[in-house]
Amino acid sequence: MPPSRQPARLSPSDVREGVRSAIILAGACAAAAFPMMYYQTVHLIAPMLAKPPNADQTMALTLFHALLIFAASLLCALVGFLYTPRLGLPGLKVLSWDRNFFALYLAAGLLTAPVAYFLLDIDLRARIPEYFPGQLGWALAQTLGRALAPEVIARFGLVTIGVYLLRWLRFAGHPWPAPLAVAGFGVLEAWVGLERLHQQPGLNLFTFSCLGLAFVSNLVFGEVYLRRGLIPVLVLRLGIELKYPLYVLFLS
Repeated sequence: MPPSRQPARLSPSDVREGVRSAIILAGACAAAAFPMMYYQTVHLIAPMLAKPPNADQTMALTLFHALLIFAASLLCALVGFLYTPRLGLPGLKVLSWDRNFFALYLAAGLLTAPVAYFLLDIDLRARIPEYFPGQLGWALAQTLGRALAPEVIARFGLVTIGVYLLRWLRFAGHPWPAPLAVAGFGVLEAWVGLERLHQQPGLNLFTFSCLGLAFVSNLVFGEVYLRRGLIPVLVLRLGIELKYPLYVLFLS
């Protein structure tokens, strides 16, 4: 990452282009998440409700969650497009080195599938089998839904905000506290997710595995984002989330 410097101001045309790009990216996030949210509404959320929703209510719940994702992605995409140039971050640019190594990012993500399976997913599949789609189409939907919007929100938005705050506080050197703080939020999100799925997280190996993977993965994604930009992180995350169709192909 370039050394710390005084944030540069954007021209009005740059701001307009940033807003337009943010709207497009947020729409892509919501569109990618919609099939996943529908699947989760039917198989995870509906069974928790006192009265199962009908088809119209299911669609309304799905649209509501998709709109929440659109709103969060839009805010974070605005932060990313408008502030990464000012902070000297790579942002959404594709650096020349990365053009030649996209396959390496994807392969690195795919190689985590066996680790994730034996450390966490083998237990999670036994506890919540509905979390893992049994059909290839829904598994691909889970992959796309989990690969795009979470990275736009966590990296393009929250890590960028963290770097901005560190610059405002005149923090010198590599802004490592920003991805560290977001990794902490990732641990909290994982804990809340376990509670929402009625897994009653406690001091056991399953919980430590969930929280540990959440922390390490968020820390790695944050560092890759700071050094290489959002696109390599998305490719890496896509490789990791391809575990869902791999499970369908090889474990069903």
